[in-house]
Amino acid sequence: MKCKSTRDRLLELLRPRFERYGIAAGLPEARRGENTRADILLLSHAGNNLPIEAKRHYNAELWTAAISQLAGYASDAQACGFGIYLVFWFGTEFRTPSRGDCADVPESPEALEEMLTDDLPFEMKDKLTVVVLDVSRPDSMIAATEKRRKKRRRLG
Repeated sequence: MKCKSTRDRLLELLRPRFERYGIAAGLPEARRGENTRADILLLSHAGNNLPIEAKRHYNAELWTAAISQLAGYASDAQACGFGIYLVFWFGTEFRTPSRGDCADVPESPEALEEMLTDDLPFEMKDKLTVVVLDVSRPDSMIAATEKRRKKRRRLG
């Protein structure tokens, strides 16, 4: 995963809330079987764990990581088959990779979450959860940035 700072910041924000849910620790880049690493691993006081695979919405593995990565981490005995596929939506400024099935790419975080959830095999839908967090810049900020760039080009 190339959004370490985003992932680490999320863990930092969530840590104060962990105890009330029985979470003993949240680990970034936790080693798993076959020399792989879950992006986040939540550990409970009871010895269970919850793997989280995180991607940016424009990552080339966006459409396959839930099955090719997360499902393997979730198959760990202490995970009991459960896992979270966390996707950070950075907005339409960044191109979402095509799915390969000629389907339109999503234009919103809600549409992406629905598509990724629909892609899960039926037998995994009750164990794997897709969460898309909208971390995109507000339209006003995008417009202001573009205005500054145009001004610099005219002056430069």
